[in-house]
Amino acid sequence: MGEKMRVIEQTGLWKRSLGNVTGENATEVNRLVETFKRFRNHVEQLISFAKDQLPGLTIHDISHLDALWRVADQIAGDQYPLNPLEAFVFGGAVLLHDAAHVVQAYPDGVDGLRQKIIWKDIVAQNYGGVEPAPGTNEFKQVFFSVARHLHAEQAMNLLDIEWSGRKLLEDFDLRNSVGVLIGKIAASHHWSMVRVQQEFCGRRRIKSPPTGFPIGWKVDALKLACLLRSADAAHIDSERAPSFLMAVMQPKGVSAHHWSFQNKLNQPTRDDRTALLRIDSMWPFNEKERDSWWLAFDTAKMIDLELRQVKVLMREEGCSEFAVNGVAGIESAKNFSEIVEVEGWEPVDVKPRIGNVARIIETLGGRALYGDRPEKAIYELLQNAFDAIRAARCLGYLKNNEGRVEVSIEKIEGGKFKFTVSDDGIGMSRYVLTEVLLDFGESLWRSDDIYTELPNLRSSSFEPIGKFGIGFFSVFMLSDQVLVTTKKYPVGSEEINEQLELHFENGLHSRPVLRVQKNSEKFIRNGTKVELILDVEKVDQLLKNILFKGSELYWKQLKQSKEIGSLFAKAIASICPTADINIYFCYDNSEIKLVEANDWWHLDDEKLCERLGLKARKLTPISKNNKIVGRVDAFPKSGLYCSVTVQGIAYARMAGAIGVICADNNSLVASRNEIVIEKDSFDWRGWAVAKLEATDEMSSEELCIIKSVLPEKNLAIWDSSLGLIDDSSLLSVANRNGKIKVICSGGIEFKRISTRLNSYWEREDDLVFVSDAIDCQELNPEWDWRLFLMNLLNKSGGSWTIKDDWISLSSSKVKSISEIKCECFTFMKT
Repeated sequence: MGEKMRVIEQTGLWKRSLGNVTGENATEVNRLVETFKRFRNHVEQLISFAKDQLPGLTIHDISHLDALWRVADQIAGDQYPLNPLEAFVFGGAVLLHDAAHVVQAYPDGVDGLRQKIIWKDIVAQNYGGVEPAPGTNEFKQVFFSVARHLHAEQAMNLLDIEWSGRKLLEDFDLRNSVGVLIGKIAASHHWSMVRVQQEFCGRRRIKSPPTGFPIGWKVDALKLACLLRSADAAHIDSERAPSFLMAVMQPKGVSAHHWSFQNKLNQPTRDDRTALLRIDSMWPFNEKERDSWWLAFDTAKMIDLELRQVKVLMREEGCSEFAVNGVAGIESAKNFSEIVEVEGWEPVDVKPRIGNVARIIETLGGRALYGDRPEKAIYELLQNAFDAIRAARCLGYLKNNEGRVEVSIEKIEGGKFKFTVSDDGIGMSRYVLTEVLLDFGESLWRSDDIYTELPNLRSSSFEPIGKFGIGFFSVFMLSDQVLVTTKKYPVGSEEINEQLELHFENGLHSRPVLRVQKNSEKFIRNGTKVELILDVEKVDQLLKNILFKGSELYWKQLKQSKEIGSLFAKAIASICPTADINIYFCYDNSEIKLVEANDWWHLDDEKLCERLGLKARKLTPISKNNKIVGRVDAFPKSGLYCSVTVQGIAYARMAGAIGVICADNNSLVASRNEIVIEKDSFDWRGWAVAKLEATDEMSSEELCIIKSVLPEKNLAIWDSSLGLIDDSSLLSVANRNGKIKVICSGGIEFKRISTRLNSYWEREDDLVFVSDAIDCQELNPEWDWRLFLMNLLNKSGGSWTIKDDWISLSSSKVKSISEIKCECFTFMKT
């Protein structure tokens, strides 16, 4: 122990604090020194198990803990003030910060860990909820992931744990007086800067010394927390990845690169001239080691960012600053290669860069992704609100029938409108609001932050709609003035449950303003509210796009007879036709319930069609895996479509039917303009049978759609000289003439042929018409009416061929009807 303790005892931090054992306060200093040595000895034995339990991890034994003193000494500087009690607290935090990486740090061992929420979340995320068998590499990987997520928080509990009556810190009085602080500082090395600021800044920063110690030995918790996290980040050198051990272990994958680059590095040293930390190499990286070199470069940049963030925070708090401000050479790959050398190759940092970040986000999060469809921002806001409520339900903060989304629009000064979407869902912490929400491409639901922010959610039934981390930025397609207000459901007893406001006054072109709301402004409940300021032109565009798919004519007609409030209510209802959450709409000081959770199951046809923006139709249920997932009617291609929803929100449309269908969550693509649907997974056959049984009369075009799903049904869909005939009659005509000509035409052209021309033209016996609705592959991707008819003819006798050509139709009796050229498929008997 003495040999290794010399690494600590030789540092300036130790010498200026605990190294003076003969001075005025020798008794108190000696007590701290002896207590620390026993404390260190106990931790050394505890963490000795890490090597076997965490294979592939670089050295995390007592040598790493001792070396942090040396690295901290370089970062802090030769004159950095540290009194003996601060040195003891810092040393204790160093000892504890990684000590919970072993099973022995948890009183209930592996069995206890397997019951923890984080264990279940990680198994759910990585192994589909099926736990790997104990002893396997996969099981060890689960433990490693769990330990990595728990070790910081567990550090706060280690001083309270007994092992056969022994504790890590034996001195009862010291454990009782500074034990909690040591644990918090140890845990803080894994916290975000936001949490560090919350825990250790302001009046919480300075702690008075316990009874029996000099009054001047106050403990500055912030500087110790910053010193630990800086030293821990910067400890990358060959001591953590010794050559022989690397040869024996032969780490794989990313671990191999970590070992490789650290194995080549010297210990970090301070350059007093530049106030930078210098990280250099013992020998160059060859071309085969270039991935390891790049990892070293990226790690150096991470350390530099940590040091600079620490400096800013300490300066803001009036705390004694460290001598080091950053890392040398990280300005470019070329500069870094002059310090961490390469051989036989030249590192050129050619990976994609973003110069104008705001512009890229504004573009990719807006028109480049959504096109000229700014209304998609409303879809994204509603989606976020739904996700927040469903998360709160899965965590037990709301019952399954609870939760509401409120949408409102209010006319304000200057002829503008305030548009608001609010929910009573899970809300956001300060970290999520300022870090995750504003990280373009980062989704909380898909990141590891979910383990600490919302434990147990990953292993629950929660399946978010949002998964790309870009949806929020679409709001800037609508407005530069955006206000986000949020209050999170408190997860932990120590979490600060504050209500926060993030205000964008000039879109992404200036930094938003964060503030804590006053009591008079606070929500009654938890949740999130997003407010946008819209001009009249933007409101018009939104309503026109949502309600009339861009049709200027219909928009002008309806706008003359309807007020903005009722139009917006209609628009929001059409966006969320199958929501499982109550949606309310507020306008002109009145509130209405637009959608009642899951009411689409039992709404009468007329009301559901009205919500979907359709004229009343007879809708028939459709199922998937024996569960009703939609209500639709057959409908030919005439500009109306079936709404396809994902978790309640209508993201896409499908031809061949009208009504609404609920699709799976994984069908959704990033732009929200398209859904990839496995059409054959819906029971279209069952739907078609039910439709035939329930409907007395259908048009030939509607029957053509049914035919695409039920080709074996003998339906009268062929328009011949004898009128509408079925398959059997068509075969008779074909066999009698030795051929049959079929014109498949639709839209206006079909109507002209089948009505006006039919009245004045003596039709040929071997010519039939059929609506192009028969081409409907939306409901049956395998359907091909030509192949169907060919097989039908071949089964009737003889061999048949098909020829695709064009024919001209005209009437000598009606001069106003010009010649019509139509595509004709001729089936001939050979």
